This record gives sequence, structure tokens and C-alpha cells, in this order.
Amino acid sequence: MRHGHLYRLAMAFLISFGLNLILFAVDFSIDPRREELSPVQRWVVTLISPAETLTTGLVPGHGGTQILALAVFSVVVYTFVVWMALSLPAFWRHRA
Repeated sequence: MRHGHLYRLAMAFLISFGLNLILFAVDFSIDPRREELSPVQRWVVTLISPAETLTTGLVPGHGGTQILALAVFSVVVYTFVVWMALSLPAFWRHRA
């Protein structure tokens, strides 16, 4: 298949986008007045933390720009992760 990498990249982007919609919906619904997070909220905070680290280091300040950067970095990070997961069988097949 000649367009296998492009197909996997498009699928990875769509999966990452859907995952991030769910993650951000849960993340923005967290009540900051509550001390204890639910297990789902802890998972969401853990999954967003790589993009949050990039955002904190590269986009200083607070506001809309930082939220947009967090969303973009999160989509990019998880697109790469999902693309790698989808590409592993293809990489192994070519080596055998």
C-alpha cells in the first residue's frame, strides 16, 4: 500500500482529536473547590500532563493563548503516540 503512512497519520489524528475532546470535556468540568479528584479525573489529569508540560515551558502566561497551545500540543502528542501504535505492525512486517 503506497499511502499507508498517510492513512495511518490521518487515522491517528482523528483518534487523537476525539480523545482530546473527551479529555478536555472532563478536565474543564473539574471543580477546583473539591480537594479529592475522582479516579477518572486523575486519569485525565495524568493524560494531559505531557502537553501541559510543553505548554508551561513554551507558552508563558495565562489566558486563551495558553489554552489553545495546550489543546494543540495535546493533539500533536497523542497523534504521534497513536501513529506509532498503528505503525508498529507495518514496521514489523517489513523487517520479517
